[in-house]
Amino acid sequence: MIVNKLREILKMILMLAFVWIGNMAVILLATLFLEGITKMNTDTLLETSLFKNTSYIVSIFYTLFCIFLFYEKEEKKSFPKKDILFLILFGILFSSLMNILIYKITNTTFSNCNIYLVLETGLLGPILEEYMYRGKILESFDKICSHKWAMLFTTLLFAFVHTGLTIIYAFFLGTILMLLREKYKSIRIPILFHMTANTTAVLLPLFLF
Repeated sequence: MIVNKLREILKMILMLAFVWIGNMAVILLATLFLEGITKMNTDTLLETSLFKNTSYIVSIFYTLFCIFLFYEKEEKKSFPKKDILFLILFGILFSSLMNILIYKITNTTFSNCNIYLVLETGLLGPILEEYMYRGKILESFDKICSHKWAMLFTTLLFAFVHTGLTIIYAFFLGTILMLLREKYKSIRIPILFHMTANTTAVLLPLFLF
């Protein structure tokens, strides 16, 4: 029993490492490649749009690769259109209010929004995180403890991989996503809400500053 629990914990650690450390690793490799072909030193290269755009593109492809690995086909279900519309509107409202509060507290006055950020953070990131947290990681916690505790531990883990005040935002977001996962018995609804919230967070500074 203990061995099985330790195996599941190790599986989760390796999964997180594969996604986050792996992403940093491919960006590092891309940086070394750019240094080689441009003959720039690291400090100079990091300030160029070439490096920034390449980092986004490499990260996007790595995220797609991880989505492919974690994807699990589920039975097709139809959801009420009014539920879908409500969740989209609620996601926009929730993300707007939470992020405006964070901007006020942190005194944020600028935006780095671009098409790569929308694609990576707003669209692909939520797909990967839902398959990973409300999918694989929740399944692992279910093998370690009761389902209610598994839901809580998954939500806390999702929150604590974020930084600063976004931990609080991620906790409330993770709670909503977990409840949606339970209510609809599908990963697609949490993905929709997560994408709506993240895309709103990415685009919001364009309207504020």
